[in-house]
Amino acid sequence: MKKLFLLIVAAFAMIPTFATVFYWNGVGAFNTAASWTTLRAGGGTAATVFTGADIFIVQGTGATTNGVGVGASNQSLTVNATWTFGATTTLEIEGGATVTATAQIATLGSFRVNNTGTYNHNWTSGAALSNGASTDFPGALGATGRVFGATSTVNINAWGNTGTSPASLPVITAPGWGNLTLNYTLPGGSIQMAGTLTAIQGNFIVTATGNSTAREFRLSASTAFTLAIGGSLTVNGGFLTYSTGATATITVAGDVTVSAGTLEYGTSSSCLSTLTVNGTVGGTTGTFTQSGGLTTGLS
Repeated sequence: MKKLFLLIVAAFAMIPTFATVFYWNGVGAFNTAASWTTLRAGGGTAATVFTGADIFIVQGTGATTNGVGVGASNQSLTVNATWTFGATTTLEIEGGATVTATAQIATLGSFRVNNTGTYNHNWTSGAALSNGASTDFPGALGATGRVFGATSTVNINAWGNTGTSPASLPVITAPGWGNLTLNYTLPGGSIQMAGTLTAIQGNFIVTATGNSTAREFRLSASTAFTLAIGGSLTVNGGFLTYSTGATATITVAGDVTVSAGTLEYGTSSSCLSTLTVNGTVGGTTGTFTQSGGLTTGLS
């Protein structure tokens, strides 16, 4: 009998647990668990905590990666107070929906932005002179920690604070970011990505990169890297530098346009950048600069 009891206990222990999917229907405070329910229109079972292994979905008219259908409308949710999740919790933005964070989305296990979904990172981290941290961005490290559809959009409209050594953006594993826009003005120094930005599935747009024209978004210093951009590269402000002392290999499936701001291939003779562009290369009042070597290819 004792052996039978142990076998029954072991069998129950092997039964997998499944995440519960909760939806916000626009009614109630976003950071109150009871505002999220198992039915898209409201009703069903309400969530009790944000710290379980559950999935919280901001609804849009595009399909969710969980395969549970589409929303009735494109919701817009503003996170204006710190919103703390658990290390195994998922927050998902469906296609067409928008989440704008002016406060921190903290301790989140998985952050997903589906095709045509939008995330606006408008959160200023810490006090004045703070550099922020890569963990200021929602989600965790790894292949499932931050997942973006090819036509999703992330707008970095704020990063860190006024510190002179701002933290790098988080490392995003393949297939990489969807559409990525940089439009932040507070940092008093250049962001150094150290070769970790390797894949952007859509367009890469650089509009502002700090509190003066001397602040760079620097892809690398001494680490050789490869960056593949599936759409176009547009610099309409700010300062984008490929490398300050290492080999950079960049391919752009669309066009490269510098309508304002600066696109710098390298800052020293030790830099050798290879830029392969499938479309056209041009601009109006923007500046192309080259201190190192450069090879270009138009395919």
